[in-house]
Amino acid sequence: MDPIEIGAIVFPRMDQMDFTGPFEVLSRIPGARFHVLWKDKAPLRDIAGLILTPETTFAEAPNLDVLVVPGGWGQEQLMDDEAVLSFIRGQAAHATCVFSVCTGALICGAAGLLRGVRATTHWSAFHLLAYFGAIPCEERVVVDGKYVSAAGVTAGLDGALRVVSLLRGDRAAQQIQLAMQYAPDPSFSSGSPHTAPPEVLEAVRTAGRDIAHGRLETARRISDRLGTMTDLRYPIGPFAYAGESTEEQRRAFIDRIEAAPARLRAAVDGLTPEQLDTPYRPGGWTVRQVVHHVPDSHINSYCRFRLALTEDSPSAKGYDEAAWAELFDSRTAPVEVSLALLEALHRRWVLLLRAMTPADFARTFLHSELGPVTLDRNLALYAWHGDHHVAHIASLRARMGWT
Repeated sequence: MDPIEIGAIVFPRMDQMDFTGPFEVLSRIPGARFHVLWKDKAPLRDIAGLILTPETTFAEAPNLDVLVVPGGWGQEQLMDDEAVLSFIRGQAAHATCVFSVCTGALICGAAGLLRGVRATTHWSAFHLLAYFGAIPCEERVVVDGKYVSAAGVTAGLDGALRVVSLLRGDRAAQQIQLAMQYAPDPSFSSGSPHTAPPEVLEAVRTAGRDIAHGRLETARRISDRLGTMTDLRYPIGPFAYAGESTEEQRRAFIDRIEAAPARLRAAVDGLTPEQLDTPYRPGGWTVRQVVHHVPDSHINSYCRFRLALTEDSPSAKGYDEAAWAELFDSRTAPVEVSLALLEALHRRWVLLLRAMTPADFARTFLHSELGPVTLDRNLALYAWHGDHHVAHIASLRARMGWT
């Protein structure tokens, strides 16, 4: 079994559990060599005063298979530190996995790694992901290609187990979990802003108000540098299709389509009627119209799949999406109507997609404007399309400070 080179960055005023949690898991991988990394080898202290001692400098680090990027309050000091950012970029270029924990995702964003990538972070910074071109996913652990992100602090344990599974398989991850006796049974249900009592949530938000303000200003400044908010029409970039997909790519696209309804629901969670009627960009649709557009478009796509699977190159007429968005229901209907419609549609659609063969994906329909379109291309398009519109709403929330 080939050895695995794993490295984790430590830095002043970090949250040590963002590092020690993943260390507890990843250091148990058979054949793993774990490197504790920083610019120099001088001991440093985490935010609570715990002493951490780097053993390998950036200059001494080998090419890593896994790079762990923790977060914490000291993350702010790294957002413009080119020595740190260039090290992350360099290692990410050849690593099998880049694993961020908590607000380590923001550091990865500052390094330019999150554009068009699905990611998560600590709930208090979640709304900032859009500034870095990421697709925010309100999940405890998110995997997108080589990038794995975990939500706040303790989620680093869950994320690390997911990394083990990706590298060595489920059995290895399960053995490590059992050896650690990792079976969380918290005494309280306050581990999420959705379940914490209102007074607890307010107290935690008040305590973190200064760092939250600083992170917002930093995210806006770095967004200007990266150019991630310059074209509000395409916050994750325009759709691009590289040609026939592999089986692995198809599975990933289907997973994204399956997750789209939940992500759209999370994107609008807690918005007021006034906020829902705010355009996502100057001259653009309102959030409400965006939500109603998604099932409009996806119903058309679902029907095109069924036509192409049962007929030889059937014709598929385009539709005037701008005119549809101006119809009375698109402008006024409660978003729940379309959220429920999308959930039902995608449950049915995904059943079909998971049963399709490579030969099925090679079938075509004749689009009235685009010409022949393979179902392979259409699959990739609609994996992008859901993320594209979720990002419209997420980027608006970030710009407006709607947390």
